[in-house]
Amino acid sequence: MRQGGQSDRRGSGFAKQAGFTGKPLVTAVALAKAESGWNRCCYSATNDLGLWQINKIHWKSFGGRDTLYDKSTNARAAFKLWSDKSSFMSWNAYKDGSYKKFLKEAQQAVDSAKCEEESTPGKGTQASGESS
Repeated sequence: MRQGGQSDRRGSGFAKQAGFTGKPLVTAVALAKAESGWNRCCYSATNDLGLWQINKIHWKSFGGRDTLYDKSTNARAAFKLWSDKSSFMSWNAYKDGSYKKFLKEAQQAVDSAKCEEESTPGKGTQASGESS
């Protein structure tokens, strides 16, 4: 996986924990990459911040500005905003299509995180030859 792949895998975990699944999970991972480059401290001139660039108008709903620098909180905010409309149209990278160049990388990150989760003892399947 290219540089940044580990960030993508971790980010897919935050997105999954927030509630994204299936195709929306992959889209959310690609979207965060396009919006912030996986920089949790990213702050835009239009008052968007964090991995998923949550706009200022939503900050109070999620505990204020500083809480949205937390990756898990930012992911939960993104999930809430997406699930309220079942759409990613709130994000510029979705509207302009720039997230699409990260879809393959996002799918790989989601698949890799799933594989790691399945091979972790107590989660999913055990690797052959291992005993309990």
